[in-house]
Amino acid sequence: MKRFFKFCCVAVLAMACATPLLAQNSVPMTRMGGNMSAPQGGVLYGRLSKMPNISKIRKIETPRFAEKYEVFIEQELDQVNKNAGKFLQRVIVCHRGFDRPTVLVTEGYEANRNTSPGYTDELAELFNANIVVAEYRYFAKSMPEPCNWDYLTVENSLYDLHNIRQTFGELYKGKWISTGISKGGQTTMFYRAIFPNDVDISVFYVA
Repeated sequence: MKRFFKFCCVAVLAMACATPLLAQNSVPMTRMGGNMSAPQGGVLYGRLSKMPNISKIRKIETPRFAEKYEVFIEQELDQVNKNAGKFLQRVIVCHRGFDRPTVLVTEGYEANRNTSPGYTDELAELFNANIVVAEYRYFAKSMPEPCNWDYLTVENSLYDLHNIRQTFGELYKGKWISTGISKGGQTTMFYRAIFPNDVDISVFYVA
């Protein structure tokens, strides 16, 4: 009887020690908009990888969102001259849920700061929303090759945003808010003027 008791104690202790190791090696699941997905190659990643005009998907670790990726969307260089060619524009996608509203951040320059793990947006925090950041054409990773500066126009940049809105609208069906700061705020104003039906709300800061 004593031997059996000792055996049970040893077995319980062994299981207790093994549980943290099992938990550490298992793949945790994260709830996102009613779906369950692993953090590596989650539901959003699967959908992005099936979109024909999205490429070069790179995961960004963050404690603020369920999934976050740097992706590139194919854009027309010029809306008037379709023979001008295309280029890849960088977009940062911060995902909280497909049932959540989405904030479209219209950067006026590069989007390097938006790739940091702690990055978020005031409106996204207020509404528990997703974020889609559009790097401005001809900046940082959104530079066409070869570089023809004739196509760096406000009109073309607004069609960039329109295409981004249409593309990611296939994923996020809820309300959309566009916002920007400084030159990005000016971009938000221009965007609302040319494409008034793309978003439900426009909020521009120090524009």
